[in-house]
Amino acid sequence: MNSKLKDLNFVLMRLIFEAFGIGKHYEVEAEKTTDSLRATKYRAPTENGNQNETLGLTAHVDKNTLSTLCENGVPGLDVLHDEGQWRQLPIPKGSWLVLLGNVFEVWTNGLLHGVRHRVMMSGDKERYSYGCFSTPREGVTMEVPPELVDNDHPALYRPFIYSDFLAIHGRSPSFDILKTYAGI
Repeated sequence: MNSKLKDLNFVLMRLIFEAFGIGKHYEVEAEKTTDSLRATKYRAPTENGNQNETLGLTAHVDKNTLSTLCENGVPGLDVLHDEGQWRQLPIPKGSWLVLLGNVFEVWTNGLLHGVRHRVMMSGDKERYSYGCFSTPREGVTMEVPPELVDNDHPALYRPFIYSDFLAIHGRSPSFDILKTYAGI
């Protein structure tokens, strides 16, 4: 299953690159990408006698390329909508969820954005998620492809070393850290 998840992430990356007319960059960027697999358990709040909704994972935007997740059907993933309200995202058991991270915001010159999300737990069931997380390798330079820059669409981000961005993100995990760190 691990290699199939990695393959899925690379297929999705290729499709996005081709959809934005930057397909010729896919092979190079894919070679500079690594993947990690992670399983996460979120405890039911009632395990501690708490009947209220509790925070399972703080609100954030993934700083990676993309995250492909499978869950056990227990609700809890919230996404922040444009109008500023959190809404629970229904994910049918056995489905896959793909979240874009900050890297695709750079690669598409701001046309795609990472999703602001969190995990809120309620009820008496534990929630499990299993995911494949694609990330640029150590020392990789991130930059907007020249095909997406012209007089009407200037580059939104300066070139930067991804691992330097990660170091800053760890010290200041705000939603807008990408714009603060690399925005032009």
